[in-house]
Amino acid sequence: MELVVLGCSGSAPSPDAPSSGYVLRSGDSQLVIDLGNGTMGPLQRWADPTPSTRCS
Repeated sequence: MELVVLGCSGSAPSPDAPSSGYVLRSGDSQLVIDLGNGTMGPLQRWADPTPSTRCS
């Protein structure tokens, strides 16, 4: 299991420091947690942001 930190900036993100965001990875599964402002760019380094499945 791996926890990837996408960002950890406090109240105001900047170009080099996005707000909080995490990806939890285990085998072929990934779970995005707390996707804050500015984390979409870093997310694309670790995961495809297009959802393949949805939780209902």
